[in-house]
Amino acid sequence: MIVDDALVTDLDLFRGMLWSNTLEVPNNGLDDDHNGRVDDVIGWDISDQDEDVRPPVQRLADYPHGTYMAAHIAQRIRAHFGEMDDYPIKLLFIKSIADTATNLNMADGYLGLETAVSYKPDVVNLSWSGGIASREARDALVQARTEDIFVVGAVGNFPQSDPAFPASHPAVFAVAGIDSNGHLYRSNYGDEVDIAAPSAGYPEALLAENSPGDIDGVSNATALVTATVALMKYTNPSLSNRQIQLCLKATASPLDSRNPNYPGLLGAGALDSQAAINCAKTRGWYAFDRLESPEGAIGYANRRGAGAKIRHWTISPQRDYAGLTLTPFVQGEPKGSALSIVDSHSGDTIWRGQLSALPYEIKTEHAAISIELEVKSNKAFDFQLPYATRNIDQSTRFCTGTTKVPLSADSPGIVIEDGSGAENYAFNSDCKWHFVPGAGEHVMLKFLELDTELNVDSLYLFRGEGTQQRNLLMRISGQQLPHNILVEGSSVLLWFASDAQNENSGFKLEASAIPAARQ
Repeated sequence: MIVDDALVTDLDLFRGMLWSNTLEVPNNGLDDDHNGRVDDVIGWDISDQDEDVRPPVQRLADYPHGTYMAAHIAQRIRAHFGEMDDYPIKLLFIKSIADTATNLNMADGYLGLETAVSYKPDVVNLSWSGGIASREARDALVQARTEDIFVVGAVGNFPQSDPAFPASHPAVFAVAGIDSNGHLYRSNYGDEVDIAAPSAGYPEALLAENSPGDIDGVSNATALVTATVALMKYTNPSLSNRQIQLCLKATASPLDSRNPNYPGLLGAGALDSQAAINCAKTRGWYAFDRLESPEGAIGYANRRGAGAKIRHWTISPQRDYAGLTLTPFVQGEPKGSALSIVDSHSGDTIWRGQLSALPYEIKTEHAAISIELEVKSNKAFDFQLPYATRNIDQSTRFCTGTTKVPLSADSPGIVIEDGSGAENYAFNSDCKWHFVPGAGEHVMLKFLELDTELNVDSLYLFRGEGTQQRNLLMRISGQQLPHNILVEGSSVLLWFASDAQNENSGFKLEASAIPAARQ
């Protein structure tokens, strides 16, 4: 299921793949299945409260996003099964922007999420982030987790580590974006990330459909993970969400060596779609003996009647960390089975005891550990040991956090710069200045110097004091000085963000307040 802006339903790419509500009689104006939605045969428009999920005819270029996400998913389903008249995996769409909308952000995304969960799909794709989630939307996510509905969410397209909802909710599998070389690309990062996937990429099958221009960003990465999960669910319908997560993370490729400035902040690593599907296919989700990613899980499934055995694993991430946090999970009857966790550096025992006595959480001082499971039970049980690294704080920046800058028309302008002086600005800069004018005054920004990596290291200008997408006024990047910028009747937030390479000399600007009468 996809919650997004709209879907062009008549593309050849979607032939044989659109969901059909067999309980609903098309176009009879009745709610035949009594779900509160009349004629919801292929989906539902939550914003306009009707069955038409297509974009408005005269505004096709304004509503491309959902079609692109569906195209990414459909393209991978077709590649997996080959050409078919009727595919076993179906796309159900929830349109969440009104036909008459002037603000094309996902205004009704959380309403769409609530509606999506009510259909009880296997997988939900949320290729968007931001806004304020209602209590009902949060409850829907909890319900999704309870019912083993796998929800995949995008962490956001800004190079920052601030949590982005809904991806930051524990019931959502959070996806970050990377480029073809495995480097962070147009993506948030942080502890909430579960996995990374390619952010750039045009659905090739849409080239023949004369679709509007390319869409880059974490949205694409999210759709790729959603397609993989759908194929995993099809391959093995009995897999729980826990087992799916374990397969995705255990088969991911570590990214630390390619992203030294984001240690442990890109989840388990890069998605390996085919390996994850194979993992689901063989129920081999426990068969990974050595893990090198900063986040992942080991597991073992004991089947009824199995004899005694010993299993070994090692966790050895590619770089140094402050330690691991382990969150064991045991289900079934592990009678007499025991677990031992040993520090690989010192040889000291971290924990030893019966599986039935495992605590909810175990923390280690080092990230490299060895694990031994001694199976003594002939009963069925599942054992999983998810882990996540804890970072060593090595960040040093010339500027950090948010600085409040009061402005007054009665005072001279204030010069602001990135803080590096004669040095180049730092990797991973994340600095904000909140310019607050007096009553009846406007904010004027005059750039004096500008030297940033074009289209990579940027200054974002927002109306107000937050970084919500809807308040974004402009993005400034490169070396060309912009014209003077006047923001009327509001405070202004300036956010400077850089990536992990190619830092330049930075920027300098003068901020001042001017009376409204002097416009």
